[in-house]
Amino acid sequence: MNKLSQLKGHRILFIGIGFYDYDQSIIAELKKLNKEVSYFSTHTNIWNLLIFKRLHLNKISEKILKKNIDRQINRSSINNDIVFVIKGENFDDSHLIKLRSLNPNAIFILYLWDDLHRLKNLNTLNYFDKIWSFDRVDCLKNKNLSFRPLFYREKQNKTTKNIDISFIGGLHSDRLEISREIKRQAKLNGKSYYIKLYTGIWLFIKMIITGQLRIKDLDIISILPISYNKVIDITRKSKVVLDVQHPSQYGLTMRSIEAIESGCILLTTNKDLVNYSDIPKESYIILDREHPVFPNIINASTFKLSDSYSLKNFLKEVIFINEN
Repeated sequence: MNKLSQLKGHRILFIGIGFYDYDQSIIAELKKLNKEVSYFSTHTNIWNLLIFKRLHLNKISEKILKKNIDRQINRSSINNDIVFVIKGENFDDSHLIKLRSLNPNAIFILYLWDDLHRLKNLNTLNYFDKIWSFDRVDCLKNKNLSFRPLFYREKQNKTTKNIDISFIGGLHSDRLEISREIKRQAKLNGKSYYIKLYTGIWLFIKMIITGQLRIKDLDIISILPISYNKVIDITRKSKVVLDVQHPSQYGLTMRSIEAIESGCILLTTNKDLVNYSDIPKESYIILDREHPVFPNIINASTFKLSDSYSLKNFLKEVIFINEN
């Protein structure tokens, strides 16, 4: 019999990504579902690791990272019923072999919050009994992946929308160029905007030295990360939320789902959104990356996502939780 069909355990080792406080929200929801949860994250901010990375001393930084994950695995709970991993981007084969030995009867479940092209070690996929992905196109190309979009954390109440367009996200690919153009058009049309691209101090210094950042860019740059509470507050107050996904990704970003749930029009470069039959075309606009145009929006959206996009139902599906 398929191991997944017999999945009834309550002890879960959750290995997260340390992004905002999403891991803590997942833990809290699992506990509401009467699961016993232990946790660690593969993401680390050890100071010497960060320094070696910035100096491009990759072998040293990889060694430090491996030792840190080894240490966390050795400290983790054992004999769990489920090992649930999100991304697992810093795992190598030895880490998963060790986890398997410590949890010999566990079902190993992986959720890919990224596209396959950006995974460092595809071989680690072989250690999982079930693999989900947020990327619909990856799932079409790989029969071992099952498609499941991301989630919103909580239903959003109506609030006054006094920001015409907003965008908060890390700086990568063509986000700066698109944000510059949207900002220019917003100012030209007398529209309000809140745009913040997170760089961190190292990338900020590098871009200043190399001339990639201009003085007039500084109002849309943030050296410090912006808290989740601030992000969701800005989102709720926005008529339009800009979404510039990584060019190699097709999965809906968390920003996209939370924006639509918050009653915003989503202005996105992700053309794959047209394939989501449960999201009406009135709730989004596809943005041309090469020729971005500020949309003429008068009113925000009234559409709300179904409960299937909730965090609770996300977890029930990917970890095969039956409340009956």
